[in-house]
Amino acid sequence: MTGVQTCALPIFLAGAIRRGAQAEEDFGYLFEILLLEMTRLGLGTCWLGGTFRRELFARRIDLQPEEIVPAVSPLGVPRARRGLVDRTVRFFAGAARRKPWESLFFLDRYGQPLPPAPAGAYAAPLEAVRLAPSASNNQPWRLVLEGGPPVRVHFFLERTPGYRRLTEVDLQRIDLGIALAHFELVARELGLAGGWQPLPEARAVHPTADPTDYLLSWCEA
Repeated sequence: MTGVQTCALPIFLAGAIRRGAQAEEDFGYLFEILLLEMTRLGLGTCWLGGTFRRELFARRIDLQPEEIVPAVSPLGVPRARRGLVDRTVRFFAGAARRKPWESLFFLDRYGQPLPPAPAGAYAAPLEAVRLAPSASNNQPWRLVLEGGPPVRVHFFLERTPGYRRLTEVDLQRIDLGIALAHFELVARELGLAGGWQPLPEARAVHPTADPTDYLLSWCEA
C-alpha cells in the first residue's frame, strides 16, 4: 500500500530464574539450546548478559521478587554483511578468537594437556565446547578427560582474573551452562552414550580448585 510506512518492532528472547544452586548454569544450558535452534531456523541471535537494562525486561515478563533475568537475546533476520558497529564490538571482544586446546582441556589431571588425538570420539564434543560463546569471550571452562573405561569428562570453572561480576548474575557460571549444552548436543549427535553426574571425587584431578568451581561430569554409559 502506497503512503503507508511500516516499522519492525524489536523482538527479544528473555528468561528468568529463581536464585539457587546451579540456577545460572541451568539457564545457560537451556537458553543456548534455544538460541541454537533459532539459528538452525535461519534467525539471528546474540547473547546479552551485561549490556541491557534488566528492569525493562523485568516489567515486560512480570518478574517475581525471587527471580532475576540473567541474559536476553535479540531475535531477527541477520544482515548479509555485518555493520561497522557490529564489526567493532566483535573485534574488541575478540569474538573470533578461541583459546588453544592445551589451555582448556587436560588428560587425567589438571595441567596435563590433552591433544585432540587421544580424545578419540570425544574430540568433536570438546571442540564444540572450545567454540562456544562466553561473556567477553573469556572461555572460563576447563575440562579434564579421564580415559577410563568408562570415559569421564569433568567440568570446572576457572574464573578470569579481574573480570567484573555483576551484582545479581554470575555470567561465568552461565558460560559453564553453555559449555555443557555444546558438549552434550554433539555427543548425542555422534551417538556417544552417557549422562551428567556430580562426582565429588572429581575434585581430586584438580586439587587446587575451589570446591565451588567444580560443576558436573559427563560419564560414559
